[in-house]
Amino acid sequence: MRPFALLLAMLYAPVALAQQADTLPARFQPLTKNDRFKLVRILGNPELHPAYGATTAFSADGKRAIYVEDLSSGPEDKPTLRSRLVIVETGAKSWPREIELPGMTVSALDLSADGRTVLLAGLTIPGKAEHPHPFLCVWNLDTGNQVGKTFLTEERPIHAVALSPNGHEAVTGTRENLKIWNLKTGKEIMHFGEKDKTSTTMLA
Repeated sequence: MRPFALLLAMLYAPVALAQQADTLPARFQPLTKNDRFKLVRILGNPELHPAYGATTAFSADGKRAIYVEDLSSGPEDKPTLRSRLVIVETGAKSWPREIELPGMTVSALDLSADGRTVLLAGLTIPGKAEHPHPFLCVWNLDTGNQVGKTFLTEERPIHAVALSPNGHEAVTGTRENLKIWNLKTGKEIMHFGEKDKTSTTMLA
């Protein structure tokens, strides 16, 4: 975070405009328990790190926006993967909610029509593997918890995803093919083509 990218209000005692501690991101929680100073409010918006895929979305009613920033570091042969999901309630003036995503980098996402569920695709390093592997997972944005398990898909990086209206299936797009997945079992249902180039995936 660069200097002056945000303003932290540090006071000796709470004030009327104080934010509730449980609404502050986890990375700021220690400042709410300091014996000398106490964080009571955050003003402004976070400075977001760049991402390198389609990692932004609005809910159908326009009341929620999400963005995944890539916080990965380290050399290419041994990267430390890490991302942060930022949830903005467009009508609120509070600091955006944040969900930390350790061990993964996100390359594509799709938000459900009601804005409560997000499908994420990207890379993770499973178990004792030496190289990143493509994955799919689903998160409940209201609770901040993952729904089900993260499952691996294929060897090719995923560039686009789409979530079915019922939330039970997903479509993934790589540069070589399209595939449909059952999100409860993690099993491939169907795939289309190997030669056609795919950069965009949509599901009506």
